[in-house]
Amino acid sequence: IERSRLAEALDPLSLTIHQVVGRCLYWARHLDEAIAHLQATLEMDPRNTITYTWLARAYLAAGRPEDVVQLLEAGMGRTRRSAHFLSLLGCAYARLGDRDKALGILQEIDRSPFRSSTLIGLGQTEMALDALEQDVEARTGFIFVLAVDPFFDGLREHPRFSRILESVGLK
Repeated sequence: IERSRLAEALDPLSLTIHQVVGRCLYWARHLDEAIAHLQATLEMDPRNTITYTWLARAYLAAGRPEDVVQLLEAGMGRTRRSAHFLSLLGCAYARLGDRDKALGILQEIDRSPFRSSTLIGLGQTEMALDALEQDVEARTGFIFVLAVDPFFDGLREHPRFSRILESVGLK
């Protein structure tokens, strides 16, 4: 966090560096600060899909699925309808109790790398782990952050998750 803030001070107009600060705050579980920072970053470029992604993840980690729905529905109107957006939206719908919408999204992104997000939201742990294992095998998705991402905290005690981390050198 300290180094990313230093980079931000040195280059205050860099969208990428602002995103890095937001991600570091998110990974450190400083969720309120991460959300505020990523909201400000989104104002710098309201069409940047990466900022939407990390802000949605921070909202989910903070238990704010309704904000994810609002953010991503608006975001898909400004950017594109990506599988990652949809997977996070599916997770948010599941956490709001709208299984039908979550399952509809899951069907739409059936073989996408990111589908584990919706499966986690639906409480389908074994299927989510299957999807993560497929992501590791295909070298897709968000494998590089599995060890630190709060999104996966509910899986950390599962032996299969530990094996996944070990298989990619993150144990």
